[in-house]
Amino acid sequence: MITEIAQIEVKPGLEAEFEAAVKKATPIFQRSKGCHGMELRRSIEKPSRYRLFVTWETIEDHTVGFRNSPEFQDWRGLVGHCFAGPAPVDGATDKHCFEALYGGQHVRDRHVVTMAGREVYAGESIYSAKGPQVIFTYWNSLGGLGTGTASVGGGEWRFSGTIHATASGDEQPMTATWKMVPGGYQVIEGSDPPRLFKRAD
Repeated sequence: MITEIAQIEVKPGLEAEFEAAVKKATPIFQRSKGCHGMELRRSIEKPSRYRLFVTWETIEDHTVGFRNSPEFQDWRGLVGHCFAGPAPVDGATDKHCFEALYGGQHVRDRHVVTMAGREVYAGESIYSAKGPQVIFTYWNSLGGLGTGTASVGGGEWRFSGTIHATASGDEQPMTATWKMVPGGYQVIEGSDPPRLFKRAD
């Protein structure tokens, strides 16, 4: 057996969110081939510095198997913080920032759409685990509301539910897929072309 030791520097003030994300990601490591366990330790001298210890059966289980697996992409997605990409409206930018809530029990996704440097739209989602699924509630600055479920696996989040985009809008079915890609994730909503969101913090 071998032990991987990763030193991780976290932005000051985001330590609790990082610890919650690692706790949430533990099952991803545990289901990986050859993984015998993991432990996170925090530096006393530098509270924003962590060391992650992961025990593997062989070096190949870590360097080849895990790094090339969908589970590694899932892990990267959990510890990301802010991502930006094109909004459905030409010339606008959509920025999503994720944070853990209540010790990692839930995840908040706040997003803001800007055009020419001005905020034109904002929304927020709360994601919560319920058995094998994730449930979500979404609301926005136009009075819109959406609810639904998501399944997570193979480096993808697959959403389905209903949404009304404005306070007076009709309720519509919605589907979306978030696929983890190097440095961010790709969003596919209904039949719209894919949109790429890249790390922005």
